[in-house]
Order: sequence, then structure tokens, then C-alpha cells
Amino acid sequence: MPKFSDLVNSFVKETEERMHAVFVSSVQKAVAVMQEPVGAGGNMPVDTGFLRNSIVAAHGTTPPAITLRKNPGDGVFAYDPQAINATILTATLNEGVSVIYSAEYAIFAEFGSRGRPGRRFVMHAAQQWPQIVSRQSRELEHRVRNG
Repeated sequence: MPKFSDLVNSFVKETEERMHAVFVSSVQKAVAVMQEPVGAGGNMPVDTGFLRNSIVAAHGTTPPAITLRKNPGDGVFAYDPQAINATILTATLNEGVSVIYSAEYAIFAEFGSRGRPGRRFVMHAAQQWPQIVSRQSRELEHRVRNG
């Protein structure tokens, strides 16, 4: 028969793993909402894909120091979520994750400029955070209960 302390330790470990799973999937979903192009029903303006491809993630709640980048103006830029997802997966609950855009015009795309309204792609995702976490939590609970 297992000792009480072993049962408690096992419960705590499972709880921490589940909390981390909800955290990771919630941040990934929020990033997906931020990155959803206007043409697919989201708020991210996509012309060449430079803005969308300029997303950077780092551990911690303080945004990483970055150098703002100018759009080189030629070519099409494909977004590959692997680097962002790797950063999210390795973050701990205590440190969190910061996600920002390095395109120099990202702030203007978000908030608007020169008479153009902002697309609010980041704000749109941030406003959905409580619902995202709740949905991800319910999905994990369903998977745990149903094997």
C-alpha cells in the first residue's frame, strides 16, 4: 500500500503537469489567434508575410530586447511556428512567455496610423485569454477523463 506522502507527491506532480499543459496550449492558441490572417477571418494583416514572420517569443514576462527590422520589400515571407512553439513548450509556469513582433511597423498595424485604423491582432488575442484558458482546461480535463 502506497504511503500517504507518495500519493500526495503523485497528485502534485500530475497537477503541475496538467497546469503546464493548459498553459502551453493556451499560449499556443493565443499566438494562433494573433497570427490568423485577415483573409482567414483573423485580424493579422498579411501582404508579404513580413509582419507575421517577425514574431518573437522569449521566456519571462519582460519582452525580449529586439532590434526592429525594416521590411526588405521584396519577396514573400512564410511563417513557421516551430521556433515560437519550442520557446512556449520550454517555458515554466513561473516565468511565463512574452511574444512581440520585430517588424518596425508592427505597432502601426496594431494601433493604426495616418488615418488607417489599427487591426488589433494582439489585443484581439489578449481579450480572448480567459476564454482560451478555460477552453484549453476543459479540453485537457476531457482527455484525462476519457483516456
